[in-house]
Amino acid sequence: MDGTPAAPARNLLIDTLRAFALIGVYMVHMFEQYEIYWAAPNQNLIHTIFTTFFMGKAFSLLTLCFGLSFFLLMDKADRRGTNFSGRFAWRMVVLALIGLVHSLVYRGDILMFEDTGYQGRVYEVMGDTPDLDVARFNDKASSIRIVRGQWEICEHANYQGRCSRLDADQFVLPREWNDAISSIRRVR
Repeated sequence: MDGTPAAPARNLLIDTLRAFALIGVYMVHMFEQYEIYWAAPNQNLIHTIFTTFFMGKAFSLLTLCFGLSFFLLMDKADRRGTNFSGRFAWRMVVLALIGLVHSLVYRGDILMFEDTGYQGRVYEVMGDTPDLDVARFNDKASSIRIVRGQWEICEHANYQGRCSRLDADQFVLPREWNDAISSIRRVR
């Protein structure tokens, strides 16, 4: 015996579930071509299969494994009689920093839907878009979901013509804006 401590036992079931979840998330991102897919989505049978059987399940499974891992760490610390709150707070700070960096890189701030009620083909706006025709979404939006910020929508390309500001979700766009948006930009 060389005196080195034994590695802690791994839970094979949790490790396997985590691996399936990570592979599922990876497959979804590969299928979406790392967000490029949403510039001109093609709703077909393959897309439906991926979104139905992989997307929601992979993200949910990864979230479940993440929460379960935190529970197991807290439970193990409690059985040893040690306080886990400092370590838990540190991990939350690290996750918040990762989220902050991600938000600086990923700019998906608004979703435009072809039909009312957030239905139909979707276009994910990732910053100012002076011409929605490039994304084949010119004069197509009927509902808008705003993740953050205030946005200006205009009836013509390059922010020309009549414009209006939005700062809340539009389950149904007003009649004058339904299928009439050609450019969009963040104003705040």
